[in-house]
Amino acid sequence: MQEIIIADTSCLITLTRIGELNLLERLWHRIWITPEVAREYGGGLPDWIGIKEVEDKLRQRHFESVLDIGEASTIALALELPNSMVIIDEAKGRKVARENGVPIIGLLGILIQAKKQGLIQDVRSRLMLLRQIGFRFSSTLEQVVLKMVNEWHV
Repeated sequence: MQEIIIADTSCLITLTRIGELNLLERLWHRIWITPEVAREYGGGLPDWIGIKEVEDKLRQRHFESVLDIGEASTIALALELPNSMVIIDEAKGRKVARENGVPIIGLLGILIQAKKQGLIQDVRSRLMLLRQIGFRFSSTLEQVVLKMVNEWHV
C-alpha cells in the first residue's frame, strides 16, 4: 500500500519560494492538503496536489486549540487516512503529530529523500536557499544532513 502524504502550508510556501515545489510530485507523485491549507497557501495549486476535507471537525477543533488551522487540519486528516505521513516542520505541530502516532517528515527530510532517490545532486545549495528565505535550522542539524547525504555518493 502506497503511503499517503499530507502537507502543511509552510512546506508548500517554503518549497515554492526556493523553486522546489515539484520535489513533492517527484518523490510521491501525489500529495494531499486540506481546504484550510489551500486557503493559507493562497496560490494556484498544481493538479498533483489533491484537496480533501477533514470529516471529524471536532478533532480538528481540538488540535486548533494548540496549533494553527493548517497544522491542525493536516494532522486531523492524517488520523482519518490509514498509512499517512505529514509534512510539518514547526516544533509544536511535530510534537502533536508524534503524540498521536502520525509519522512526520520535514523539509530537510524531503531534501534527504530527494538526494537518496537521485532527484537532486546538491543539498548544500538548497540548505543555503532555505536559510536565505528565513527557514531556521541549527548548524549541527545542517552538518548531520550533509554528512548523511555525502555518504551516499549519488
